[in-house]
Amino acid sequence: MNLLDLIKKYSAALTFVLLTTVLIAAGLLYNSPRWESEEAARQRAAEQLAILESLSEKYREADPEETEAEGTEAEGTADGTEDFYGPTLGTETEESSTADSDESSSGEGLTDPESMEETTESEEPTEDTTAAPSTKKETKKETAKATTAPTTKKATSAPPSSSPKYEIIVNKKYNYVLIMKDGAAYHAYICSTGGSNTPEGVFKTSDKYKWRALFGNVWGQYATRIVDHILFHSVPYEKENNPASLETAEYNKLGTSASAGCVRMTVAACKWIYENIPKGTKVTITSADTPCPIAVEGATKIPSDCKWDPTDPNKNNPWYGYEAPQPTIEPIETPAESIVNDSTEAASETESAAETESATETESAAE
Repeated sequence: MNLLDLIKKYSAALTFVLLTTVLIAAGLLYNSPRWESEEAARQRAAEQLAILESLSEKYREADPEETEAEGTEAEGTADGTEDFYGPTLGTETEESSTADSDESSSGEGLTDPESMEETTESEEPTEDTTAAPSTKKETKKETAKATTAPTTKKATSAPPSSSPKYEIIVNKKYNYVLIMKDGAAYHAYICSTGGSNTPEGVFKTSDKYKWRALFGNVWGQYATRIVDHILFHSVPYEKENNPASLETAEYNKLGTSASAGCVRMTVAACKWIYENIPKGTKVTITSADTPCPIAVEGATKIPSDCKWDPTDPNKNNPWYGYEAPQPTIEPIETPAESIVNDSTEAASETESAAETESATETESAAE
């Protein structure tokens, strides 16, 4: 049996299969979105948009405060009509999308968010094919408004409080250092200046040193430069970085002119200046006859075996807070009889002196 005989035998079956295949293919092509007309495509888009709006409205009603912005954003991004149907809707759809982008970039035609919500809620899906583009425009506007973060003004912080203004006055005549704070007397410390070796005038503080080499191969603690080689510093020490090597005799000279030109002070006093007085603070050195207007913090005399400044807050200082014992005066016991006799003799002497003076006056009057 050749091929021709087979075709004749099964011609009816082959014809049926061929017709069925053609009909199925035609049906698929007819129902495919790519072959839809422009009007059908717009209608489909409007229906899908209406379904999304109704779903988002229900979601908004469930939690209106938290989901309002999220629901609006979902409407604009989930429909997908412009991306899917754009290539098949022709030039008219492209022009409308271009106009929409121009409007959103320029910001014209955007309304208040509340009025846009009312407009969206009042819209209902219709069969009118011209309703879809306008609905998409409003959806874009809502999305733009919902995704725009509200501008907030930064809170202006209060200006920082100004630091106190200090001034230092050194009096060479009375050997005190007066600290002025904001124009008022604040602290006063005893010191030792160098007489004519300590320059007078107005200067400004500069460098600071925890330990500083001084004249005579000695060292000072908490030094603050006034001008040139003139500094505020402690009483000299024999060794650097050794607060237990104080020159005791020099410490007991505080309150007198004893330095080589610098201003010597107790450790507590020069440490306060070192830690609190900023660079550039005004310092006036004078020899005016002006007593200190406030009480001056003095210095206790220390025994010869003391090698620590008693005001030094160093934790190893065994003399910290030392106060020299005050001398006691023993009372003299005098018998009561002697006190009475002394008083009687004093009274007799007073009476005789008065009589002699009156007699002299009478004689002079008679002459």
